[in-house]
Amino acid sequence: MPSRKKNKVPDINPQIGLTLANIRKEKGLTQQNLAEIAGISQQQLSHYENGNLHMSAEMVVKFAQILKVPADRILGLSDQKVENNISLKLTRRMSKIETLPESEQRALLKTIDIYLRGSE
Repeated sequence: MPSRKKNKVPDINPQIGLTLANIRKEKGLTQQNLAEIAGISQQQLSHYENGNLHMSAEMVVKFAQILKVPADRILGLSDQKVENNISLKLTRRMSKIETLPESEQRALLKTIDIYLRGSE
């Protein structure tokens, strides 16, 4: 009896996952942050980034929209890099500030504005 041929899954370009991880880090997001926004598990995102799981076109587009980059950049077809000079520490703090109630955000921003005016 002849053996059945198994359909071979095409090789996954690990660079796509690495590029996704680099863009995510540039944007100051953790795997957990991006996974929650994308509606997938952190483990699934890890598999994408490590090149262990093939990303569908739909997922590439979803990540591009979330990260506000062209899909070509995730796919490695474009080397366009968004200039982002904001440090990761500052980006994480800004994310936490956005979760505060509106009144607390205003009070904190007012304090920051007063401090910055004093340092001019």
